[in-house]
Amino acid sequence: MQKEGSLLKIDEGILSYYIIDKENSNPDLVKVFGHFRFPHLLFETTKLEMIDLYKQWGYGKVMAGTWFCHSPINNEPCGICNPCMGTMFEGLSFRFSPTAIKRFNNKMKYGHTQWFRFYMKLRLKLAL
Repeated sequence: MQKEGSLLKIDEGILSYYIIDKENSNPDLVKVFGHFRFPHLLFETTKLEMIDLYKQWGYGKVMAGTWFCHSPINNEPCGICNPCMGTMFEGLSFRFSPTAIKRFNNKMKYGHTQWFRFYMKLRLKLAL
């Protein structure tokens, strides 16, 4: 059974990055990502730490305008799609409106119930 993928850390003076370990990774993964270098910040820094760094580097306003939601509602993050939930779990709830946070909390509380899943399917159909 083959591993999905492994990384190798490369240190070149003050520069460090990761590359795909071609010997111990799935060949398809190597085809897609084999020529990329991934900054060490991606793997060694939390999202909250990254936000502080972006602010220090003068990119705070740029990062505030980045988008991650798969199902925006009224041109705002929905709070319930996988990227929104991941962002919320990472401690970045300040990026959401109170309505999106309420949707997230409702999904956490009722998401396992059959009626909530039905409601979400109906809402998706009505939105299209």
